[in-house]
Amino acid sequence: MEQNLLNSLSPETKKLLLNLYNSLIEKTTLQIYNNLDEEIKGDFVRILNSGSEKEKEEFLKKYFADFKNLFWKETKKIISEIKSLENEDF
Repeated sequence: MEQNLLNSLSPETKKLLLNLYNSLIEKTTLQIYNNLDEEIKGDFVRILNSGSEKEKEEFLKKYFADFKNLFWKETKKIISEIKSLENEDF
């Protein structure tokens, strides 16, 4: 069903949704990253650039455990912002 829904969207809408999704991922990742101490930030960069898949998975589980909740929090913020724009005149 999800795939059918995506296929029914125009290319412009698909692109917009992909950009929104990527923006949410980036905002959430930066929010978590900015709360890490400097040593952990260094580990993060090292592991992403040259770590094994197992190292990456373990790091993300440890330091990004709340990613899903933060992602939805950011999503709700954007939805709220969009709804507030509906009431504005341009």
